[in-house]
Amino acid sequence: MRTVARRSAVVALTAGLVLILALPASAAQRITYRGETSQAELVRLKILQRDNGLRFLTDYSILFTMTCEDGSTGRWRGLGSRGGLQRLGEGGEFQVVLRDEPSGPSFHFAGSVRFGSAEGTLEVNYASLTEDDQAQLCTTGVVDWSADRRRSHPARSSRTSPAEGVTFLEIGRRGELVEAVSSAE
Repeated sequence: MRTVARRSAVVALTAGLVLILALPASAAQRITYRGETSQAELVRLKILQRDNGLRFLTDYSILFTMTCEDGSTGRWRGLGSRGGLQRLGEGGEFQVVLRDEPSGPSFHFAGSVRFGSAEGTLEVNYASLTEDDQAQLCTTGVVDWSADRRRSHPARSSRTSPAEGVTFLEIGRRGELVEAVSSAE
């Protein structure tokens, strides 16, 4: 009778361990937002939301048109970032400021990311020369943008193999747990 009770307890413990260890190591989500600017150009954001609630801007791309003082215009293929990690503020705020000194472009991209949407502004300025070599300013002016949440999916760490978080259990002949090895080790 004690043997049956002992085996039942070992089987129950083993089943409990299997369930606990089978839970994902992270409930992080990758969330994509997509929309357009007031210039009718594309804007896209990717947000990483960790299981502790912290959110990070990981990727962005935005297309825009520049207008120079001489009236010439140019459509830029856009500016973007991949793989960076900028923590969003408590209200979802972020700000990306890039300046290429001394005469390169300045880039100011800011916004706020909420659950179902995001919005903000963009402003790009740079110095250029006219055809007769006169200095001029080229700018987007302040461009508004908005984006809607498109999709989300579980995040997978780029530093780990797909099998991370899988635990292998070795069970002895009598139903006892001999070894538990996690692929994350």
